[in-house]
Amino acid sequence: NPRAFFTVGKVRPKSVPTGKLHEKIARKKLKVKRISRREFLKLATLTSLSSTVSIGGAVEYAFYIEPRWLEVERITVRLANLPEAFEGVKIAQISDFHADESITPEDVAKAVTLINSLKPSLVVITGDYVTRNSSYAFPVAKALSRIDVPLGYFAVLGNHDYWGRVDEIAGAFDFYSIPLLRNQNQPIERD
Repeated sequence: NPRAFFTVGKVRPKSVPTGKLHEKIARKKLKVKRISRREFLKLATLTSLSSTVSIGGAVEYAFYIEPRWLEVERITVRLANLPEAFEGVKIAQISDFHADESITPEDVAKAVTLINSLKPSLVVITGDYVTRNSSYAFPVAKALSRIDVPLGYFAVLGNHDYWGRVDEIAGAFDFYSIPLLRNQNQPIERD
């Protein structure tokens, strides 16, 4: 791969003696291009500006695009000795809303609409409903209570839910009749 080195001043590798001829040879070997102070400042400014834009783009993606990105991944799981009544059951799993000022209950409602459109048999909701502010627990629980599936849905808490007030989150889920499993299991029956 060709490499270019930009420098203000002279380059003298240790292995090359000094002198105009040797400097010319060293510059040719290292592909050094002398640039003026003005060119250097332009390059430094452009580099700084592009870094700022890149960081800004990364922040934009991390806080505003990716959190609202709903993705459906279909996975087939084959289980030996699965009762015949459960053949073809579709389970949807949803998690990590991290509701706060940037991820709203309306965003959660959009995810619920998507889940319902997939027509799963059962939904498991696996935590991280809020980040730190448990005041979002009731609006998020209200949105989740609109999940409509034949075998029901069940929730568990995530680590971020413990950063808020767990009892408020549990109370919101209880208020909207969302089964919250805490060190429990729930048998599912199907005819």
